[in-house]
Amino acid sequence: MRRILLMIIVLTAFTSLYAEDNYDKPFKVYNPILLGKGDTSVATAHGYVSLFTNPAGFSREGGDVTFISASIGTWGNPKDLKRVIDYMTDSNSDDLLDNDEFVSIMNSLLLDTGVGLNGNGSAIGIVGKGLGLGFFQSTDIYASGESLLGVEVELISDTSFVAGLSHKFDFSGFPIHLGGDIRPVYRIKTNPLLKNVISNKSSDDNSTSLDETIVYQGFGLGIDAGLIAEINEFTIGFSIRDLFGTRMYYSKETISEVFDKGASNLDSSEGRNAQASTPMTIALGASYHPDLRMRKKYIDPSFSAEYRHEISTEKEKSFLTQTHFGTELTLFKYFTLRAGLNGGDVSLGGGVHFAVFDINLVGFSEELGNYAAQADKRTGYMIEIALRI
Repeated sequence: MRRILLMIIVLTAFTSLYAEDNYDKPFKVYNPILLGKGDTSVATAHGYVSLFTNPAGFSREGGDVTFISASIGTWGNPKDLKRVIDYMTDSNSDDLLDNDEFVSIMNSLLLDTGVGLNGNGSAIGIVGKGLGLGFFQSTDIYASGESLLGVEVELISDTSFVAGLSHKFDFSGFPIHLGGDIRPVYRIKTNPLLKNVISNKSSDDNSTSLDETIVYQGFGLGIDAGLIAEINEFTIGFSIRDLFGTRMYYSKETISEVFDKGASNLDSSEGRNAQASTPMTIALGASYHPDLRMRKKYIDPSFSAEYRHEISTEKEKSFLTQTHFGTELTLFKYFTLRAGLNGGDVSLGGGVHFAVFDINLVGFSEELGNYAAQADKRTGYMIEIALRI
């Protein structure tokens, strides 16, 4: 334990040397399996989810091959989001701001929990026997504000490839897994979209349009490392995501320029004219998976807890918002129920596994502020459908 604490202190000191003024959000895959149990993962990582949580899981039992995985989710109530989409598809977009009912609905949604969409997927994910390979795409669009005229819309889209190795060591009969991976990532993000367009609607100057909204396209190389120790029915996990911070090099263009040139034809001579840094994240957790022997095929529970700290120059978050608790109960090997606390907020989920088909659902909340129980949070609902063996 002393060595782990010393490692954390040393890594924190090194990270401060690499701190950047421009903060970039860490790469994250919103996955119903993890979110259903409070977004705990560092001590339970194995199979597919270890590709974006803890590379030490590559050498654990329970490896799998995911041929395809697709997740879609909403921020805010799906029924309310459907009403908004119906208005936008059935009405002339130029008249929406003059529609009192549409404006009232949007103001309520934006002030309450915000509204948006999240989608992510992988074309392939191979984990087992110490090897981890995966390809991911994740897009998150989220709108929030005190009113429609003050709304800010954030868009982040990440495409990444993960390649890593893990090795299992045996210490007096207790397995310890050490792993690491590299993660090249291509990211697209925008300045507030709708805010620019709406502000122009209320002015006589229509020279700025959605096509002229600034888009940042950038590349970075993330490095992750992790450890998992198995002690009978208990496991202890430790991971470092974005070792020493992941430097992102961006080009700055408008939406119209992106479509004209194509994302694959960026002119490096124009320079990577913006830089940002994704901060290092350290996680420490434990899990308990009781061995029910013969009864395990009928009922198989597990429990996990985790503390996750993002080292950045942003305002320090409270202890509770960085703490996660979860439980998972598998019934008859086919059905799974999940529940947890995600930074102080309740999450509930479940799943069905039959042959090569996996379906997982979750409803959860995510703290956006620095303290739990603040109004600054968003609620999401998500479903994953996967082909996995």
